[in-house]
Amino acid sequence: NLGIFYSSDTISTTMRIAFFEDQAIGEQYLSDVPVTVLRITPKLMKEEILPYPIPIRASKYLGDNERKYKRALNKLERKIRKNIGGDKRLDSTTVPIQLDPEECLAENTQCFFDSPDSAYYGNLPGQFFKRSSFFIVIGTNHVKTGLARYSSVAMYDVDQLIPVASFNSVNDMENSAEQFLPNHEHTDKLFAITFRKKCKKRPYCVEVNFSKRRSLPPFFLLASRAYMHPNGTKSAYVDDLLPMRVIYGEKIIGNS
Repeated sequence: NLGIFYSSDTISTTMRIAFFEDQAIGEQYLSDVPVTVLRITPKLMKEEILPYPIPIRASKYLGDNERKYKRALNKLERKIRKNIGGDKRLDSTTVPIQLDPEECLAENTQCFFDSPDSAYYGNLPGQFFKRSSFFIVIGTNHVKTGLARYSSVAMYDVDQLIPVASFNSVNDMENSAEQFLPNHEHTDKLFAITFRKKCKKRPYCVEVNFSKRRSLPPFFLLASRAYMHPNGTKSAYVDDLLPMRVIYGEKIIGNS
């Protein structure tokens, strides 16, 4: 809200840049970003000022979808549940994080952020991260399905809203579903990564370190991101992606 009053001058702008065609030029750009911000205070009365029209924004990419991998994802979940002990009632639902910047502009309300280059999902497990528990996150690798250039899942400390652990499509997701669903035609399109307090050299496991000491076990949320469709600068439409699933466990029953 860049209005004419002092309360209108507080803004936050984040520039996210990735996939440089020329890495050297990209590094040069980041070392000296050519951005200038000017504050212009008009001398006219508010009633005489006509706002600029809201521009038509490019829509997110609509095209293929991941529904063809839903059966494989269901089978992966069943295989995992056979091998872990825990209370299924403690599982949680992943929901899309969708914002409507056009409505914020039209109604002059505050938007937390606008990120048209990414599709976000969020999951609030509703369960403390106890020392004996772990969380297995499964889903489709959006890069392998052809609907993103990069994909990641991050765990956030609810108290501080800062990430404490994460994994991504570049370093972690590939082949991770093989441990539970080997020799399936779509296993390479899936991932299965475990968050634990101590991994003890377990494969496809991410250790979580909550920094401060607490009277109760830490409470957290998970967020996944599918960044930029390969055919454009926007992300895939959120309904074309399969959301991640979060499985709560307390002990391993099988061999996996």
